[in-house]
Amino acid sequence: LGAADFITKPIEPDEVRVRVRTQLTLRRLRLVGEERLAELKRINEQLETVVAEHQRTEDQLRKLARIVEQAPVSVTITDLAGAIEYVNPEFCRVTGYRLEEVAGQNPRFLKSGITPPEVFTELWNTLTSGKVWRGELNNRKKSGEVFVDLAVIAPVVSPDGQVTDYVALNEDITQRKLADEALASSLREKEALLREVHHRVKNNLAMIVSLMHLEARRSRQPETQTVLHEMQGRIRSVALLNEALYRTESYAVVNLADYLRQLAISLFQAQAERSGAPQLALDLDRIEVATKQAIPCGLIVNELIT
Repeated sequence: LGAADFITKPIEPDEVRVRVRTQLTLRRLRLVGEERLAELKRINEQLETVVAEHQRTEDQLRKLARIVEQAPVSVTITDLAGAIEYVNPEFCRVTGYRLEEVAGQNPRFLKSGITPPEVFTELWNTLTSGKVWRGELNNRKKSGEVFVDLAVIAPVVSPDGQVTDYVALNEDITQRKLADEALASSLREKEALLREVHHRVKNNLAMIVSLMHLEARRSRQPETQTVLHEMQGRIRSVALLNEALYRTESYAVVNLADYLRQLAISLFQAQAERSGAPQLALDLDRIEVATKQAIPCGLIVNELIT
């Protein structure tokens, strides 16, 4: 039993029993205490893990909140009835409304009357079916100014699969639309100008060819007639290139095979009246070349055929 429990003679049985019982009880208490301590350590470790997870979750939520607050697009959250629960600062900046002014309202107060009603019908049908709606809306700011809103609206689904809210991401694309319209208008003007230039070039080249043809018929000198016929062929090759560029709607590149095919056929038709004219057989691969390369190619083919 140890020095502390030294028993002196004569030995008293009752005293021994009491001391033994006391030691066993103390040992049992120590074991229980150790088990409880180990259990408390496990519980403490579990609590530390839970606290760390909560801390990470809070950090993520704070980060998400900062992202939403600082997002360059408008963020709107509504309940299932469409009542606004939250808007971020970008929404306030774009529309001119404060959160206090719009909380609890339906976003329909932004309507300008320009967007067709069927667009909103499609929007709600899409959302109530659990899908994401994408489209453009013509909305009105607090100041009365109309702006074009590119919207993506989606249902928010809980872990058990229930739709709890709707979230909308909106971007003011008014300036982009105006720029696109200005660009489209500029392109239309340039296309009209190119058509006018094409027709004028075509008519002028045809007139030059006709004048050379008349001059060749009037001339009595064979050398002059030969030169004039050669010049007509060169001008026709340039005219065909102009036509090919116009048909492809590209003034940077031309399909060399199509251009040379048209040129060769045209030149052979002009030579058809001559007796013993060779037959034309073409084997051309589709190659796109720059205009400055197509012109000399056409002139070379013109010289070879004529």
